[in-house]
Amino acid sequence: METGSVSLVMLFGVFILFTSFLHWLASTEKIEPLTGRRWLHAGTGLLVAFTPWFIESAAFLFVIAFVFGLGTIAGKILRWPEWLNGNRKQSWGTLYFCLGVASALLLTWWPMPSRPWVFQAAILVMALADPAASWVGTRYSGSEGKKTLAGSAAFFVVAMAAITLSLL
Repeated sequence: METGSVSLVMLFGVFILFTSFLHWLASTEKIEPLTGRRWLHAGTGLLVAFTPWFIESAAFLFVIAFVFGLGTIAGKILRWPEWLNGNRKQSWGTLYFCLGVASALLLTWWPMPSRPWVFQAAILVMALADPAASWVGTRYSGSEGKKTLAGSAAFFVVAMAAITLSLL
């Protein structure tokens, strides 16, 4: 088996274990569904951000994002995984995540294969700043989904940190 394939299998295994762990936490009510969504968002984004270290082809990751996008649409139709949604209506956020990865690939790593850190910076912003904004915004507004200045500030701070760390 080629190194890229082994890496892909390992990354997929980590994703399955992480998702299963979050499912267990949510099903035993150790975490709220929104908390599970935030952790899944951040964890998946971190896995994607570090794929250039394991997979040399941006095209390969693009195919993976496409397959996950199709899986998201199928999951939406089948109402899976409900543990992520709790009592809220189902979200298209996972599909948007896949579209964000595909867009970042097309705009950064694909045209500049020698500079995957640009892709990593974009994904780290998406992976970490969005859940941070959600957590801070919900904490200070008292309601989920309401945009707040505190949440926007958290997004900005985390995004700047992610970009700065990517440049080091």
